[in-house]
Amino acid sequence: MATFQENDVLYKSIIARKLSKCSGSQIHRDLQPQFPNLTYKTVLAIIRSYSLLRNGQKISRKKSIKFNFLEMREIRNFIRDAYSINNELTAPALCKKIENELGYEVKLTMLKKLRRELGFICKSTKCGHLIRPANKKNDFSSALECWR
Repeated sequence: MATFQENDVLYKSIIARKLSKCSGSQIHRDLQPQFPNLTYKTVLAIIRSYSLLRNGQKISRKKSIKFNFLEMREIRNFIRDAYSINNELTAPALCKKIENELGYEVKLTMLKKLRRELGFICKSTKCGHLIRPANKKNDFSSALECWR
């Protein structure tokens, strides 16, 4: 782990090179021998934070939403119940429904991951609904009826 003085030297050298109109990749290549753990993303993050502070803006961290075990179980049960009632729900519609009824703000990526964990697989059918592996026979026969 780098000490504060090493980080201070790193930040100053990155900002000095950026002020002299060097690109992020050039800065990364120049400083890689001195700082072997330095990544290109770190260089870009330091440049971005410097430019935000220079313009008088605050540095905001991306907010991650974390749920405890009971909340996750409640969300999973809600998704399972919602798809048992109406299996044509889209992910954005289900996110809004969860937010309105449970009060949790669930992101689309998390919802898609939960859907996959619960066994709901997105398949493109003429009826446009999710097919669960256990119900493939029933859904296949109903899909055939839709085609007729």
